[in-house]
Amino acid sequence: MLLAAVAVLKGKPLVGMIGIFMPLVSLVGAVRLASPSSVWARRRYDPGGRKMARARARWNRIEARRRRVTDTIAGAPEAPAVGVDSVGHKRTADELASEE
Repeated sequence: MLLAAVAVLKGKPLVGMIGIFMPLVSLVGAVRLASPSSVWARRRYDPGGRKMARARARWNRIEARRRRVTDTIAGAPEAPAVGVDSVGHKRTADELASEE
């Protein structure tokens, strides 16, 4: 239970919840670097230190991977149409500005 609580404090709530039933999972969550925005990282990592830099770099890689998977499954977000050109096609603000 203690390892699951540490995993949650490190910004890994799903790992902590799974770790309640499978302690090995919470051990992995407790040993790995914390999420840079977690309570653990804010209190225990120096803001300009090596661990915080590693945590931020790792978090950026994780977020990029999650974004790619989400975009693959649900489709990448598109810029909303803002106006209509002279032919009647929907155009974004960038496309309308480039035509002028």
